[in-house]
Amino acid sequence: PGKTGGQYAARTSVNYEGKFLHAKGGMLQIGDGFQDDLGYYRRTGVRKYLFDIGIRPRPEWLKRRGVREAHPHMVWDFYSNLAGRSIARRLHTGNTFFFSNGAFFELSWNPTLQEITTPFRISRDIESIPAGRYSWTENQLFVSTDPSRAVSFSSRFIVGGLWSGTQRTVNGTLTLRPNYRFRLAAGLQQTSADLDLPAGAHFSSTLVTVRGNYSFNTHMFLDALAQIDPKHHVFNANVRFNLIHHPLSDLYVVLNEQRVSDPAQPDLAPGRSLIVKATHMLAF
Repeated sequence: PGKTGGQYAARTSVNYEGKFLHAKGGMLQIGDGFQDDLGYYRRTGVRKYLFDIGIRPRPEWLKRRGVREAHPHMVWDFYSNLAGRSIARRLHTGNTFFFSNGAFFELSWNPTLQEITTPFRISRDIESIPAGRYSWTENQLFVSTDPSRAVSFSSRFIVGGLWSGTQRTVNGTLTLRPNYRFRLAAGLQQTSADLDLPAGAHFSSTLVTVRGNYSFNTHMFLDALAQIDPKHHVFNANVRFNLIHHPLSDLYVVLNEQRVSDPAQPDLAPGRSLIVKATHMLAF
């Protein structure tokens, strides 16, 4: 009610998947008046052009050194407003090496541009980042042992820019998979950043994540996610039960919980919600 135009979203893409080459191109457009209460999107009144291209060489000289496949690739996203003016881009260019034992590592270079029209706070410890155009580049190393093993470990290191300053981010995740039904993962991420703001700004953040998945059978699953921000005394939890009662038909029961135990904000009440969603596909 009250909206008279731009209540649409549309996406199309073309994809080629070969043994050596893969390529994808597409476009997404979201109208000014689009509203999806159950979805997530960063902007309205935007047009996005997406490109994903890569090759998968498997030369013998790499195989002899334990590398099953190299994967040079580019995943580039360009954003413009509906008048055609550039407002954002994310240019991921990397090379992933997959080892014969299942492990892999990736090196990537990620230039980014963002234009914001409203100031926002990236952390409650510093002042807002002013509206404007910001460009920076992240350099990333991502490594992982064989994720199909009973015990695996992955880590990501990021150095480079962040909005008007610089950052250093590291995270690590330990995953336990004792059998094919159950998986438990625990992760820690630490970010330290210095931003160029009028008052100067340094902030650090820590996030602890625990995720569990249990498959009762091929059509019944239980997923749980908990996140803890020890610096700001915030705890978030999400538990989701999924039952596929017919092909392409699901029952979801979701419980969300949030608690803030910050002594500086003693009056904040906990947040809790229960969501039930059922879908049924009809064939005709």
